[in-house]
Amino acid sequence: MKSLRNILSCAGTVLAAALLVSGLQTAQATTFTVVNNCSTTIYPAIYPADYNNGGWVAAPNTSVTFTVPTNYDGRVWARKNCNSSSPAQCDTGQCGGTGYQCAGTTGQPTTALAEFNLDATGTDWYDVSMVDAYDFPIGLVMGNGSGYEPTCTADVLAACPSPLQVTGTVSHVVSSCTNPCSVFKDSSCCNGLSPQACRDSVNTWQANAQQYTNDIHNNCGEDYTYPWDDWWGLHTAPFSSSWTITFCPNGVNPAPGSGNTPWPLAPTGIHGSTSNGQVTVTWGAISGATSYNIYRALQGGGSNGSPTDNTKIGTSTTNSYTDHAVTNGTVYYYIVTSINASGFSAPSAQLTITASGTGTSTTSSSSSSSSSSSSSSSSSSSSSSSSSSSSSSSSSSSSSSSTTTTTSSSGGSTVSPENATSLFLHATGTSNGSTVNLNSASSNWSLASAPVNKYVETSGVCLQADAKTSGSGTEVWACDGSGTEEWNVVKDAAPAGYFQLQTAGTGTTLCLDAAGTTSGSAVEAVTCNSSAAQQWKGSSL
Repeated sequence: MKSLRNILSCAGTVLAAALLVSGLQTAQATTFTVVNNCSTTIYPAIYPADYNNGGWVAAPNTSVTFTVPTNYDGRVWARKNCNSSSPAQCDTGQCGGTGYQCAGTTGQPTTALAEFNLDATGTDWYDVSMVDAYDFPIGLVMGNGSGYEPTCTADVLAACPSPLQVTGTVSHVVSSCTNPCSVFKDSSCCNGLSPQACRDSVNTWQANAQQYTNDIHNNCGEDYTYPWDDWWGLHTAPFSSSWTITFCPNGVNPAPGSGNTPWPLAPTGIHGSTSNGQVTVTWGAISGATSYNIYRALQGGGSNGSPTDNTKIGTSTTNSYTDHAVTNGTVYYYIVTSINASGFSAPSAQLTITASGTGTSTTSSSSSSSSSSSSSSSSSSSSSSSSSSSSSSSSSSSSSSSTTTTTSSSGGSTVSPENATSLFLHATGTSNGSTVNLNSASSNWSLASAPVNKYVETSGVCLQADAKTSGSGTEVWACDGSGTEEWNVVKDAAPAGYFQLQTAGTGTTLCLDAAGTTSGSAVEAVTCNSSAAQQWKGSSL
């Protein structure tokens, strides 16, 4: 399994790769204005405790304004129905500290969060997360208006399915709607699924779990509702010197509609072809989709291919779209989303293609489907710890969006190690996670262009090391630009025609190694040692 893709539990709140941004930061302060537009008193809180020791009381229609440090990395939330104990006991978002001041402690995972990592090399990363629970609608407004501004138009709590309703310990009335994973401990936890498979599996969740996600997506814009929802919930924008965080942005909100229509699956099998002055994008038709939105960018990824970071160029009622507004020689990045009455699906894999003025070139992708949905019940709900303390887990979500690149293949061939020339590098299957071994049966492999180095590809999937630690196994996975899928082909004083395959990217450099000399022997990524087991020969290398 991809190690980074499986370290999130269901209730871990995601702030994504922004938490890992390093380097010189610009010294720009940021002003926060926190507004209570609700009809009742709320108890806002902030972590780290950069204002009023981390918590205060806010009467209806009041606001406070304060400054947070440069490169602020934290969260703001509101507590509901707090009493006068010390620390205050609350129905939602309860923290430690003294009185209403959280004093540097984080809230319990019973509340919605506004999360920020600001001025990370000039970029603001932000989200509204309802991964743990929904208790208040939240709206964000940027002072410079440079990015997407999530908000809620209805109070989702009014439509919370009864199994997810949580009665407050202070008020003894329903005070929050908790995440489905913590209640059902079923496929809504996405245990063992890749990000794309998790997103696609939403359509297979039981109705109450689907309703939680659909109600929030349809009524609160692009907010997180489960850990791998970062394609929808994570946003980036140029640095803004001021933010307004509003609880109940539309005042006393009406209840939303039922939201029971399952959202559609993400389009799969995205292909692209190009001829003079145009690019045609095609994909597999999705059951239940009424139309498709097509997005294009000049840079890959955005916030994991989120529609807010790409330009919508058209809508199609069929599974094909031709983009005529392209320039020959320019690289374009496309994603497609399905649409039905519930709204957008997760995005397709990202298609990367260069508009061509001569001939026609084609690229294709493979994408996880909902059939890989897991029904594991091993996940348990856990507190969504501070965004500033969860960088190692949150980074997996942000970097995991499926990406497809145009391949420039050198031609397929069998590949054999010097220590067992009668055996071949062999993929045991072509589905995500299929293992790779040494076998008398052969697979044809080719080199293909990757974002930085090379893919080693067979039948549309790519060779990868499970991790960047010596002794890691190997498998094949959809070619999506992950760091363990890129390889350097190195001569390294090997016999004529033989090469080392070295892992590329950050971390320890390892070499592809035939662990044995009999059919079925493992193929691993181990410390490079120039042995015969690490020298590989194939006409495509």
